[in-house]
Amino acid sequence: MSRAAAFLVDTSCLVAAICAWHHRHADSAGEIRRRRRLGERMVVAGHTVLEAYAVLTRLPSPHRVSPDTARQVVLATAGEALVTLQPSGYRSLLDQLAKGSVAGGRSYDALIAACALEARASVLLTLNEAHFRQFEVLGLKIVVP
Repeated sequence: MSRAAAFLVDTSCLVAAICAWHHRHADSAGEIRRRRRLGERMVVAGHTVLEAYAVLTRLPSPHRVSPDTARQVVLATAGEALVTLQPSGYRSLLDQLAKGSVAGGRSYDALIAACALEARASVLLTLNEAHFRQFEVLGLKIVVP
């Protein structure tokens, strides 16, 4: 499948798409639906699935959902689209992070971008544009719904 046929959804966009009360729900869910209608394949990083689960189960009341509900909605939304790196990909990513002096939370952004590239996605959907803009040099188009 060509790179133009796939897009990756990050945690911020996935949570917004799942939560109808979220102020960016319509934008995020709408952009995912639009791309799927065009025949694009959605992919989600393994890290994003766990992070979305963690967010959904720790939201402030009244938006917090039970662990089982979080599991169900995350898997229903992203379960078939899951992408992870091979063990050598994680080693390579760690080497690149250390070489580039990347530390802290930016490491997770790099992992998500690496998963997008692994899945041959050309677009990364996010509500955190500044976190991912640096990965455009790798061929990823950063799109904020």
